[in-house]
Amino acid sequence: MWISRGHTGPIRVLLAEDEALIAHDLKALVQEIGYEVAGHVTRGEDALPAVRNYSPDVVLMDIRLRGRLDGIDAAADIAREVGTPVVFLTAHSDRATFERARELNPAGYIVKPFSERDLRIAIELAVARSIADQQGRLLAAALERLPQAALVLDPDGRVVEGNRAVESVLGQKPEKVLGRSIRDIGLKPVPQLEEGSDSAETLASNGLADGKLELSLMRFGIGRHRDWSLLLVRNISEQLRNESEVLMAIEAEKARIGRDLHDGAGQVLTGALLALADVEPELRSDRVDRASELIREALGEIRAASRGLTAYEVIRNGLEDALAILASGVSRDAEVTCVFSAPQNGGPASDPAVEVHLYRIAQEAVSNALKHARPTFIDIRLRRTDSYLVLSVLSDGCRDDPDDWVPGVGLRSMRQRARVVGGELKLAWSQEELVTVECVVPELREVPNPVNPQER
Repeated sequence: MWISRGHTGPIRVLLAEDEALIAHDLKALVQEIGYEVAGHVTRGEDALPAVRNYSPDVVLMDIRLRGRLDGIDAAADIAREVGTPVVFLTAHSDRATFERARELNPAGYIVKPFSERDLRIAIELAVARSIADQQGRLLAAALERLPQAALVLDPDGRVVEGNRAVESVLGQKPEKVLGRSIRDIGLKPVPQLEEGSDSAETLASNGLADGKLELSLMRFGIGRHRDWSLLLVRNISEQLRNESEVLMAIEAEKARIGRDLHDGAGQVLTGALLALADVEPELRSDRVDRASELIREALGEIRAASRGLTAYEVIRNGLEDALAILASGVSRDAEVTCVFSAPQNGGPASDPAVEVHLYRIAQEAVSNALKHARPTFIDIRLRRTDSYLVLSVLSDGCRDDPDDWVPGVGLRSMRQRARVVGGELKLAWSQEELVTVECVVPELREVPNPVNPQER
């Protein structure tokens, strides 16, 4: 059944046969198989008007039709004007006739006499091929309208078709990528789709100076091509820049609030503390001493909040020292064993903005562990190489699999920061109630720099 025409009725067949007896038998055979006879013509020049009038799914065309046009000429008109599939019927199997008919690339070719099985197979194959061709044309037309680069991949992962956007997104002519693997055209391999999954997404770079590409892979099947895939590639450099600028604007606002706390409330409390210190010894009391103690505690809280808001330690000392201070503060204030480790001889320092984003991810991961679990230890680790950074935060006491978590602001923030620096955020959980938050930044990239609170 051909369901692309909007119904599930029987296949409609137009007969083009000038021998009355053969036409009668052919009509009976077509109906016996279960198809519908849409119409019957006896001359080649009547075939195209009949196709337009009856809209058949397939035409059974006798090559030796009477009239001004024979069956081959009539089939050529149909192919050129409407594209309805044609199956040739002939009692002549001579080479010249066959070669002339083959030039039209017909949907089928049956030599008389033929059986019901021959006819049924020829018609069903013709309709199936027509559906595949139509789907292919529709797909090609749809892909050309996409702003993303669209690459059709065969089962071996090689490009068999690409749209015009390939040139603007990948910087290569569409015809230059045909027959090549995605690795050959500068894209990192897309992970294999999980069993039962229809799509997978990853980020990859094709080496553009400031480029970042988002890849979406989908399986699809057209006709005999059941294991093909569609790879959509979108340049999201501008989007990531905008997201990073928004995050950095937030960092700048946090820095301003932190300075206001330090320079405003902090100075007021410092003044109060100094005033209490000037109280005459004979006038001092336990209440004065207690007030001084509370003011010192408040000053400590304000200074800690100010440092946290400005990512001060990251900007001043680098990511490793900032994470070590974070771990020390958690151990002191939350009464949880929190440790930090990093190889002494790691790779080069990364972009300051990347380090700020990674520090914020670590902060959020630690905060989530303290808020949503009952950890007894938190292990923060950082590993550098010449080409990537790996930040991981491991904690215990988590009873729920992260796959079951409802994404909150904190988790979304961590994912966004990882995305902005070109990385990937991963969550892992074990039956031992251990959860790991890991951010892998595959390459060092420049992103908008954070605002140094000392420079504002």
